Amino acid sequence: MPFSVSDYEKGFLFTLAYVARQETGKGSGVELKESREDEEYRLPDGSKPEKCQYTYKVYHCERFVSAWVRKIALKLFGKNSLKFNEYAWNCYPYMYTKSTNMEKPDKVEMNFESIHLDNDKGKNDKPKYICDSSLLKNKNSFKGVNIRNIDITENMKKLKKTDPTKFRSEKAGIGPLTQSTKKKPWFDVFQGPTMCCYKLTKTRYDITFGGTLESKFVKQQEFAFKKFHKLIYCLMDEWWDMTLQEVLQFDDQVNEELGINLHREDIVLEGGGFGAEDEDDDAEESVAKPDTTSPSATAEAVATPKTSDEAVKNPKPDSKPGMKSLTAKPKGGAESFETPQEDLPPKCGQCNGRHGPNDEHVQ
Repeated sequence: MPFSVSDYEKGFLFTLAYVARQETGKGSGVELKESREDEEYRLPDGSKPEKCQYTYKVYHCERFVSAWVRKIALKLFGKNSLKFNEYAWNCYPYMYTKSTNMEKPDKVEMNFESIHLDNDKGKNDKPKYICDSSLLKNKNSFKGVNIRNIDITENMKKLKKTDPTKFRSEKAGIGPLTQSTKKKPWFDVFQGPTMCCYKLTKTRYDITFGGTLESKFVKQQEFAFKKFHKLIYCLMDEWWDMTLQEVLQFDDQVNEELGINLHREDIVLEGGGFGAEDEDDDAEESVAKPDTTSPSATAEAVATPKTSDEAVKNPKPDSKPGMKSLTAKPKGGAESFETPQEDLPPKCGQCNGRHGPNDEHVQ
């Protein structure tokens, strides 16, 4: 990332709260259960951190999955199968997070360890604490670990709205970043401080279809990491001039809102999960834009296509006047069709039939 570790801490906490606020409501989203200092926690090397903030959150993910996945999950695994407990210890620059499924905590588990290093460009073979992690099969060895590089300048069609190669922070004087190439990544040409976040993740799905779900989660997880870090950069003007204390106050404020908004049905939701894709620009043009300056703007306004009053009163006919509406061709018979009512001549008053003015009466 194109700033220092201390700047990243502000950006990370701000963006985490920002996204949680966007995505919480209508029964899904984030719910903070507990937040306190933990003086007993120890780092992977056994030492005591200078500070450690413990949080316990519940993620309600019902709205973030498709209807058929939700139906299968609730039927096979139980009513809480789409809820996850998250236990996190923030000892920045080191962080540890453990997430378990509420219905099957001993079967579904995800662990994350992170270390954030200044003046680093992602080339550290043994990042501090990560190489000592108990998540590794063999300490000081990443053998068997799939390594993925997250490049925030990567061109992703599904993330058009968060593109660091097109955004410049006026407050920080950073950007737009140069697009990385195979031979030269953006940070090799960037003139300024850089930092790198190393994350070690381990997932376990000991349930029916566990292998399929695990592989899908890992793929979605990588996408979520990319989206989140692109967003940290593109929200820079929102958090850059804030102090860490102000960011923490913003986080507290959002957490209070989450408890109120979680089960609100009238709330307008802007997000679709960390792993959700941005909408296509073409789709946005066909959607009516609500008056966001008015407090009465609703979710229905966002999802309603543009339709003029004239179009409602005088809808366009399915076919042009005089066109024949063909029907299915009967087996073994001739092709048949129906003639629209507007093309038939009026009924005759003498024979009650339909014919032209100079034709004979129908018998």
